[in-house]
Amino acid sequence: MAETHNVGRWVGGAMLVTFVVDLLSNFKLQGELFAGGGFIVNAATHPLTIGSIVVLGMLSSLLIKGFAPGTDRVADVAHGA
Repeated sequence: MAETHNVGRWVGGAMLVTFVVDLLSNFKLQGELFAGGGFIVNAATHPLTIGSIVVLGMLSSLLIKGFAPGTDRVADVAHGA
């Protein structure tokens, strides 16, 4: 049973990290792209910001995808399978 709590904590931690990274991406990094003249005008001058947004999104998806197989084991132990 202790193993299921440990896996659950890792999955919960990964979800929290993903939530914080996505908030950073959506509200801090993308805010300057939509200011002033709009996205099309500002995107050309911020290629590093756009690349950072894409990489953060991919990393957060991979983080959750990496912990997803562990949730099957937790569900099996919790349901007595």
